[in-house]
Amino acid sequence: MRWGRGAPVYAAIDAFRRDALERDGSLFTPSPAVWTAATIEDLHRRYNMQPDTSSASFDVKLQRQLSGAPDATIHLAAEAIYIHQLIVDDIGRKSKCKLLDTVLAWIYGQELEQAMPSWRARRDELNQAPLGHEDWTY
Repeated sequence: MRWGRGAPVYAAIDAFRRDALERDGSLFTPSPAVWTAATIEDLHRRYNMQPDTSSASFDVKLQRQLSGAPDATIHLAAEAIYIHQLIVDDIGRKSKCKLLDTVLAWIYGQELEQAMPSWRARRDELNQAPLGHEDWTY
């Protein structure tokens, strides 16, 4: 196998390139399109331009920053976290999935699995991470 242990992560990154960057779509659902310029700008305004420097946990601070945001912005935040989490090697799979489940529940509530059946497959990709430095090809 060309990418060794990293194959699932490379496949996820390829899906990100194709579905998010080339199509403005979504990694988790066939619709809505969340990687649009307007949604990215909204997330940037709410998250980057309004930093929460309190001692609260990341998910609490993010929820405050995204309060009142359209569902697409919250969904985009979850997908951006997912992409970041693919290569983070100091957070366990359960913690990664818990954070993403928390953020996605702000939109979908208890119906997360029914609303986003593809999320289960994306969770499995997180199970393949983290990767050691030796798995990356530059």
